[in-house]
Amino acid sequence: MPFCPECKFEYRTGIVRCPDCGTELVAALPSESAPPASREREVLLCTVQGEIHAKLLRDRLQLEGIPSRAQLGGVLDSPYYLAAMPAPVSSPADVVIRIYVWETHLGRARQVYDDFERGAQDPRPGAEASRAC
Repeated sequence: MPFCPECKFEYRTGIVRCPDCGTELVAALPSESAPPASREREVLLCTVQGEIHAKLLRDRLQLEGIPSRAQLGGVLDSPYYLAAMPAPVSSPADVVIRIYVWETHLGRARQVYDDFERGAQDPRPGAEASRAC
């Protein structure tokens, strides 16, 4: 599966440019996405439905300083876990995406995820004013 080197998002085979930033996709992400020297483990945070949902959640995690990775595939079993591989996808909104974070960030990432799903306010200064438009 190809990846966007800028957004760090995984796409389906056949897509050659990132629909978000226009960057040409690559076969693998650069080595900077590898675990730190401490051999920290990457763990599943959650599964979400839809590419936009995944992008918005990853943006929120990034605002909180939590690195994440998205991977296509799966059927939702609970808020955090994957049950089985999905049926063929008919649109980007039907895609089920797994979001991974480093194990040391998991507790805080779950708080961010829960707040995000409940519709809690954006933590950026001035975000409330921009939402009112």
